[in-house]
Amino acid sequence: MCKRGLTQAIQFGLLLTTPYIQAETTSTDNDSMEVIVVSAQKIEQSKQDIPASLSLYSDTDIEELNIKESTDIAQLTPGMNYLKADNHTAYFVYRGIGGTTTMNKIYNINIDGVTIPYVNPNILLDASQIEVIKGGQGSLYGRNTLSGLIKVETSRPMDGYENYFQVDYGSFNSYDIEAAIGVDTGENSAARIAAQYKSSDGYFENSTLNRDDTNDNEQYSVHAKFDAYNTDELKVAFDLIADSYDSGFDNYVLGGGLNPTNNEPGYNEGDLLTGIFTVEKELTASSTLTSITSYTDSSYGFLHDWDFSQHDISFADFDESTKSISEELRLHGVTQGDIDWLVGLFLMREEVDTTTKVNFGSDAGMWQMPAGVKMSQDSSIETLNGALFGQVIYPFGDFELTGRLRLDYDKKSLDWQDSNSMGMPTTALSFEDDWFAVLPSASFSWKPNNKRHSYLSVSRGYKAGDYNNVMVEAPLVSKAVDPEYSTTYELGHKERISRNVELNTAVYYIDWTDIQVDVPHPNYAGGYLKQNAAEAHSSGIELELLTKPMSGLSIFMNASYLFDYEFDDFSNGAGGDYTDNKLPYTNEYTVSIGSSYGQAQGLFVGANLSFYGDQFMNEANTLEHGSYTILNAQVGYRTHGWTAYLYGRNLTDEEYSTSMFNEAKAAGEPRFVGVKAKVNF
Repeated sequence: MCKRGLTQAIQFGLLLTTPYIQAETTSTDNDSMEVIVVSAQKIEQSKQDIPASLSLYSDTDIEELNIKESTDIAQLTPGMNYLKADNHTAYFVYRGIGGTTTMNKIYNINIDGVTIPYVNPNILLDASQIEVIKGGQGSLYGRNTLSGLIKVETSRPMDGYENYFQVDYGSFNSYDIEAAIGVDTGENSAARIAAQYKSSDGYFENSTLNRDDTNDNEQYSVHAKFDAYNTDELKVAFDLIADSYDSGFDNYVLGGGLNPTNNEPGYNEGDLLTGIFTVEKELTASSTLTSITSYTDSSYGFLHDWDFSQHDISFADFDESTKSISEELRLHGVTQGDIDWLVGLFLMREEVDTTTKVNFGSDAGMWQMPAGVKMSQDSSIETLNGALFGQVIYPFGDFELTGRLRLDYDKKSLDWQDSNSMGMPTTALSFEDDWFAVLPSASFSWKPNNKRHSYLSVSRGYKAGDYNNVMVEAPLVSKAVDPEYSTTYELGHKERISRNVELNTAVYYIDWTDIQVDVPHPNYAGGYLKQNAAEAHSSGIELELLTKPMSGLSIFMNASYLFDYEFDDFSNGAGGDYTDNKLPYTNEYTVSIGSSYGQAQGLFVGANLSFYGDQFMNEANTLEHGSYTILNAQVGYRTHGWTAYLYGRNLTDEEYSTSMFNEAKAAGEPRFVGVKAKVNF
């Protein structure tokens, strides 16, 4: 789709909503858009009061838009994209930032106040609200929040609960069974448990192995909660999150398509267990102390055929385990002059153990390697992270000034050792590095009334320093690279044009420095080091238009366009000088238009159409992905007790890729048709 197509899509969306804006005077109070409370800035605020670009997905949105994966959120959010390096891992790209090669994984999904150190936690299970906030979030959330964060709030037992059971069956023999039940356990306590089971044969057919299930998957997820409270003075919550994922790893196809030729189907698996203990104590009528303690034990691994062919050349397997414990303590209050303030302390200890094994098979000579060679590494990274942070919101007249600051200290140590089957001596390496980051942000807002908010903000985010520890060759493992930083400048406007029309716009510029990238090893042919060797920037505009023109009808349009998104300096890239190249995994534009109609009881219908502009899938800009369009729709019937509907995803069967590796492409989901039924009790 060309730029003319982008213009036509935006004009079409505005044409859809124009008559309803004019018809506002006929709306009833039930048609008005509700004021939504969010916690993206660690305090409860109206969505319209946040001086930053924020996209919101309620539990109703998740159901009506048939959102099934975290990547669906990225596809619907303006200025956001993702890449999937394997079946389960999702890397999110915000406004062009985050799609470059990385070493160890970064985590920026926060569930019930805790950033979960896991490749792709199930953010949809029993979610009540998902907030996507863009711009550097370092001042409140610290590490690995370069340009955005996904924050998830789940349904709390103390807030009341909906018990339900639902089952979903669709293309490729795909099952999805989910249930949730809550009970009062006392006068001031309640418990809830939600569970989900998903499985699918996958949509790839391996022609070498003559199988259609080499990329099958199976996932179990549980979220158990217990809340106890004493009026509003003391609230205690305990959460237990568990997840297990197991699949093949056979989704890369030379030249693209759905027919891999790998002789090794591989595997892709992960396990997660997280406990969260939250205490909220009201100290005075205007101040509250909150403590959030968490512990996570997670693992992740894969085995993959790296030659993407029927030949037995090379395959690699990787295993990683993470143990993390954290404590966040924060005090929030409001002065008599309505100055809102927050101070906090964060402590975290994390240990990541990794093993990489590279194996060369009987056809290794095709890569100029002896057959049967095995090379491996075992490593352990220990991280200590501590931070002090604070926020002040100072209102004066129609204006508001917000300032935030986080002082963040990171200390990392690496123990690394290799081994091989060639009789070469092994090498053991140890490194220790630390960094201190100052992460400020500020915003100036004009709020003449509770329907209009214009703001100018500047915010800083950073990705933590790291080691290139997953390499199996000692010359490629060295001291850590330093953190990389982003500074986001944003001018935005949010307005309730009427009680049933909301328009949000933002223009931004991001400066991205000290980017951690691959550079050729000066004395080791074919090897690459990690260095802070690149600078980049991006700039663009985003728009969100939401309207409820009449009872039961909702319409939305999201759009983004990047003016510029390129490397300012990357002279020593793996394949040469990448300066002025476009940033990878970044669509030049996105437009999503959708509508749903239905009453509390009766027939309902919904559809959404998303346009994605061209993008490059690597830093060298040698792998280019053309524009594509995705159409989703559903129709069904609901009562107060049950819901049933038929739905379709990617109904036009558009071909697109979620990642590329050299000439191998991983295809996105083709046309998918399913039926779903839900019973409330």
